[in-house]
Amino acid sequence: MQCKQKIVFHTAAIAEAARQGYAATHKTDKRNPRLMAYPCPHCGLFHLGHLRRKPVAVQAAPPVKQPTARELRRAEKHAAKKAERKSAPALQYADWAETLRHVAG
Repeated sequence: MQCKQKIVFHTAAIAEAARQGYAATHKTDKRNPRLMAYPCPHCGLFHLGHLRRKPVAVQAAPPVKQPTARELRRAEKHAAKKAERKSAPALQYADWAETLRHVAG
């Protein structure tokens, strides 16, 4: 289906060139930053249109912070305490299990 009321561009590059030409000749138009070339879902070709909102600049993600030596030591100490707490019940009942074996046997 061909769009009858819109100007049709066959490639994205031609549509982008038309957008830049329009922006250069209409410098006082405050909607120029929102003028974009877009693919039409109906005809599959490209048209020019204004976005309803100003395009948002994509910000780069902050760099991943490497842990300091202090943080590494603290994490290691925390992991050791957690392992100790986890193994404590087994050590506590190790004698009990040994006692039961001698009594029952």
